[in-house]
Amino acid sequence: MKFTSGELFIGLFDTVQWINETNATHRIIFRDNSLESAVLGKGEAFMYVFRKTGFIKYACPLHKLAGKKGVVKVIIDECKWTGKDLILLAAAY
Repeated sequence: MKFTSGELFIGLFDTVQWINETNATHRIIFRDNSLESAVLGKGEAFMYVFRKTGFIKYACPLHKLAGKKGVVKVIIDECKWTGKDLILLAAAY
């Protein structure tokens, strides 16, 4: 699993996918303990839809000391209520 960037900016309701591309096993655990993935072997993936804004810190507990950690920054720049659907326009960073 490549932790090439320590932070990722996304919009509300975006999906993030972590893919293990290494021979080592990895896991994703949110710092607030609200979510924990299964152990991911090579080629396995974990996906999550972010349903609230904020900064969500995560780490691989098996390799946290090796710098396998990051933060997902969920933001909204603008939103409109159409009466039926909430349309979210997230900024691209």
